[in-house]
Amino acid sequence: MRNATLYQRLANNLEGKCKRAVGMAIVICVGNLGGAIASNIFRSQDAPRYLLGLGIEIMFLAMGMIALPIIALTYRHINIQRDALEQQVDTDGSEALDTEKRGFRYTL
Repeated sequence: MRNATLYQRLANNLEGKCKRAVGMAIVICVGNLGGAIASNIFRSQDAPRYLLGLGIEIMFLAMGMIALPIIALTYRHINIQRDALEQQVDTDGSEALDTEKRGFRYTL
């Protein structure tokens, strides 16, 4: 269930078919590398406490917790800019945005 949610959110936040395809492939490859990484950070010599492995896992969790608000604020800022630009295009009548990009908004 967790992977399905990750892929759905990723697909919603990548604009264009090519970017979406490449982004999904990269995320799946990096996710599959998790097994190889886990087998190297949870070493048998560190048993039974596995301080190295747990420490690295906590580091990755902390990085994610730091990155999430930054990404959320960045998406919000970009959406506000796109709304303002779209409103300006509607009043001026000029075509500053492609028709494909006009309706795209980042989601969380």
